Amino acid sequence: MDGTQPASDQQATEFTRRLDELRQDFGAVYGTRDVIQDMKREIDELRRKAPPA
Repeated sequence: MDGTQPASDQQATEFTRRLDELRQDFGAVYGTRDVIQDMKREIDELRRKAPPA
């Protein structure tokens, strides 16, 4: 039983590391996408409120 424990710990550590990397990568992309969509919505709203030229 003691022989398998370090392998499990190592696998768990590797899994956690890879999961953190994926979260960072996804977070960066998702955050940027959200900012662009929010800006687009605000521009559309301002265009609707602006008096016709």
